[in-house]
Amino acid sequence: MSAPSNSQTAGDAPPPYEEIDSRPANSPNPDQASSSHGRQSSSSWLEPPQWQQGQPVQQGSGYPRPHSAHEPARPSPSPKPAASPTSPRPSFLSPNSGHPATSSRRRMHSSSNPPAPQMIPRQFPPAFNVYMQSFSRTLYLGEHQAQPIYALRIHSGLGQDASLVLHSGASEDHPTLATLDYVVFSASMAVTLPPAAFPGAPTTIEADRASSFHESYTFVIDVGNSGPQQPGGRWPLEQFEWRRSRGEAVAVLDGRGYGWKLVRLAAGPPPGAGPQGDMRYTGGGPRGRDGAEVVAVWSEVGYSMSKAMKFAFVGTGASGLLGERWAIMAVMTALGMYQRARNARQRRRRM
Repeated sequence: MSAPSNSQTAGDAPPPYEEIDSRPANSPNPDQASSSHGRQSSSSWLEPPQWQQGQPVQQGSGYPRPHSAHEPARPSPSPKPAASPTSPRPSFLSPNSGHPATSSRRRMHSSSNPPAPQMIPRQFPPAFNVYMQSFSRTLYLGEHQAQPIYALRIHSGLGQDASLVLHSGASEDHPTLATLDYVVFSASMAVTLPPAAFPGAPTTIEADRASSFHESYTFVIDVGNSGPQQPGGRWPLEQFEWRRSRGEAVAVLDGRGYGWKLVRLAAGPPPGAGPQGDMRYTGGGPRGRDGAEVVAVWSEVGYSMSKAMKFAFVGTGASGLLGERWAIMAVMTALGMYQRARNARQRRRRM
């Protein structure tokens, strides 16, 4: 699989990011296992960390307010132009279903001193559900059905599958946060994310499905929050893989007993962890058979007329160290896999 890339004009310098060690960790780190911050029990994976303490997002960062700033009891803000199928998408999003968007670069003022570490603003709670309504093409993300956080609109496409648009609020009147397009004549999914806080990072990232006996989806994305960690100011990349699972990680969701787990293929702590970072690294999530840490899980919900699926960040994924672009990518790919399976079931019923 090749890492996502962006087209560059002649004379541009190479993008300031690079992929770090993506070899699977063969076994848990013994130093971490003996630490008081070692592996957590399955009952504690979904306990919310102190993610509510995130600072407000800077204006123009491409993100909405962190979830901690959302107050569902208050009236909705003044409606903005609805992101409907007939309305144009924001400039940083793919203009057409199934066609990845070009990169939108953002200028940054150079500074000799790195930015001071800050608490990480979070867009998603550690665990949430996806709710559906009868005869509606809109799904809702939230911890409780009565208090949705985000709306997910399913748009009709030219192919067999539709494109997904995630709005940054509980209705389609809110701006678009991210989109997912099913790549034409391919099993891949292209996710268009908000622009990164550094130049050169791709705006659209593809999750490629492996053509093997065991179905999986793999993607490579920039990770971290506290600034470039590589020599020369490069931003590190890491590889992640969605795998089917019937194990302990998915069982804690109390869903159908099987689902998907997202594993982090890089070894060692992520950027920003450690004594000089902004958070302490524990790596306490469950692990796959090859020792790779599980950082997110999702599962469909059976025998429910309103609840479609459950999603949870675990281990390093719940710490916030991997960054918000990674979190959005993890959620969007999970939603894309769920919708693709749902479409397949509907087609089989019509046959």
